[in-house]
Amino acid sequence: YYRFDFPPQKDSERKDYFLDVDLVGSGQVMVFTAQPDSYIDGAFYKNGNPQEAQLAFQLDYDRKAYLLGLFPLFFQWIETILIGILIFILPGWGVFSLLWSGWGNLHWAYKLGLSAGLSLALYPLLMLWTNLIGIHLGVYYAWLPPLVGMSGLLWKNHNNLIKLTRRNGLRNWLWNRNDFPPAEFILADIAFLVIIGLLAVSRFWVIRSLDVPLFGDSYQHSMIAQLIVDHGGLFNSWEPYADLVTFTYHFGFHSLVAVYHWISGLSVEKAMLWTGQLINILAIMGLYPLVYKITKNRWAGVIAMLVAGLLSPMPMTYVNWGRYTQLAGQVILPTAIWISWSLFEKSTKVTLEMPWYKKYFHRHNLFDSTGNLILAWLIFAGMALTHYRILILLILFLPAYLIFDIKKITDQIFRIVWIGIGGAILFSPWFIHVFGGNILNIFAIQMTTLPATRVTAGDYFESIGSLTTYLPVYIWILFLLGSLIGLWKRKKIIAIILLWWLFIILLTNPNWLGLPGAGAITNFTILIALYFPASIIIGSAIEWMPGINHHPDKIANPINLSNLISLTSMGFLSLMVLVFGVWGLKLRVRDLNINKYALVTRPDIRAMTWIQENTDLTSRFAINSFAAFNNTAIVGSDAGWWIPLLAHRETTVPPLTYAAEQGISPDYAQKIHAFYDVIEQNGVTSPITLDMFAKQDVNYIYVGQRHGNVNNPGSALFDPDLIRSDTHYQLIYHQDRVWIFKITPFVVSQNSINITCLEY
Repeated sequence: YYRFDFPPQKDSERKDYFLDVDLVGSGQVMVFTAQPDSYIDGAFYKNGNPQEAQLAFQLDYDRKAYLLGLFPLFFQWIETILIGILIFILPGWGVFSLLWSGWGNLHWAYKLGLSAGLSLALYPLLMLWTNLIGIHLGVYYAWLPPLVGMSGLLWKNHNNLIKLTRRNGLRNWLWNRNDFPPAEFILADIAFLVIIGLLAVSRFWVIRSLDVPLFGDSYQHSMIAQLIVDHGGLFNSWEPYADLVTFTYHFGFHSLVAVYHWISGLSVEKAMLWTGQLINILAIMGLYPLVYKITKNRWAGVIAMLVAGLLSPMPMTYVNWGRYTQLAGQVILPTAIWISWSLFEKSTKVTLEMPWYKKYFHRHNLFDSTGNLILAWLIFAGMALTHYRILILLILFLPAYLIFDIKKITDQIFRIVWIGIGGAILFSPWFIHVFGGNILNIFAIQMTTLPATRVTAGDYFESIGSLTTYLPVYIWILFLLGSLIGLWKRKKIIAIILLWWLFIILLTNPNWLGLPGAGAITNFTILIALYFPASIIIGSAIEWMPGINHHPDKIANPINLSNLISLTSMGFLSLMVLVFGVWGLKLRVRDLNINKYALVTRPDIRAMTWIQENTDLTSRFAINSFAAFNNTAIVGSDAGWWIPLLAHRETTVPPLTYAAEQGISPDYAQKIHAFYDVIEQNGVTSPITLDMFAKQDVNYIYVGQRHGNVNNPGSALFDPDLIRSDTHYQLIYHQDRVWIFKITPFVVSQNSINITCLEY
């Protein structure tokens, strides 16, 4: 390597740099190059012309400038966390404090996870019901829930606040408190905060240089969030970004992105990145109250968070796929289970000797308060609006619980009916609205189509790949051991969780039993969510460790052998959390795979700016794409797919959701497929293809930096070298590996041969 030293560029953030080497005089310089995709944010130039290669180089940084540059980064992260607390913690905390009996007795770390789940459920409900009465609040969607949460907290704690405002009130409160926790619990709380800190670093560090979310799902999610922002609420028409006239997709995550955009002022694309990583942290926090409820042990909750957040690649790897809608549902899921479980545990005064009408009128004892029931309605309806498949997972928890509580099955069914009625009423406007799209039709076909053949075990494992992709070997071993020990010790909740996930796996694979319904829930959806039961069971196993307190009571006599063992165990756990947490941090920051999953690169972003400045608003671009999901959908394979959002021009490939929505014409989806088929079968230089371009007003071809190879199992649709060799195409832009061609109108002369065109 040659070494070139430059003065540190202290203002280099978000700037692009080019190294220009001139040879003065005679002679030669040997330059080593790498594969074109080895570096995605530029290209190697020779004599001023970009090449299909990259310079072989390594970057080195000035250490002092590098460390100083971390300070503004950390302040940005602190700002992100504060915004997250405001919009994703405070609303749920306030509503819980108003409605849930016994909320004041819960531990603060316990409350964080529950508040996050409820907060995420509130925003889509607010958007749905305001839209129902014709009101779009816009930016006020972002401020109203936090204000309600703050008002609830002030109302519930106004007496204490009055005492604190009196003279010496704060000092008296601090010095006269007699409920400080013992050292063991302080250590557990510190460990909880350490895990949260490591989670924040791992989630925020990897996206610090990203401008646009990764992979294909991020495109449709960004478009939905942008449309919510544009309309100040829910919408039907996808114009001007796509020719779709219905919106029936679950929109919980997208409402959160819009809210974060309104509060932070970031672009929708960047707001999606930061919102996605925040809920990645919240999904881990949500495990704490569930595990704590199982074990009554703070350390169990901490260990569960350590396993899911830092030792497991899931859900961290969701950032690669933009799989944030499922993750938002998985933030709500533990809170919904906790609420259901808490309601199921309520004892009743109904006896067998009572006549039926007395039993009925005593059913009010099935709930501690109306507030508890209302919270169950809110969480179930919010889940339904956030992710349809995760809602099914939640519902399957109910029969798994009932099987192990058969003695009170009548009361539990009565509770479920009441919860279901309220949740269904809150969700019903959207359920009715969904009939306007194709989602229910697709679901009905899946649920009524019998499998052609039974799937063998070999076929199944071949389709899902290696299980270590989803959880590492050591987590699988601990998961198995924890399950076996829990069953051996007759822990009912361990059996419930395992039965619950058995139901989930069977529902996902009904073809094992020769039943219809395959595809309604995919194996991929379940496998990437396995961190959920694995971390709960592994965390719960900590309570079997010697010296771990099972109940959050103070230690009355601190000087005895058992308490010395307890302190030793706590110290060991503290050290283990720190060591494995830092080790896990190093693992998780490697999970991001930009080279594999990025559709949009910095050269593409520069090209998007050029498009806006140099093309008409009515321009239409043909882009790289391929047939996916067993040829049921056409999807983009480089940054061309993002042109409607980033350059505000039309393309030939809509977002993936077009398969589930209604287009501007009944045969809209068929036309999308036919357009792709014509190019795939005839090639870009064929008169048939050129004629189709002319009839469909396609003016340009865009070939992105990734050349149509992202997730594409075949060859790219457009080859720049082939296109520029044809006189019907004019090269008008070529920087790095981005090509833009203008299409010359194609006219069939009277003397030309007859051409039989495919329908499109």
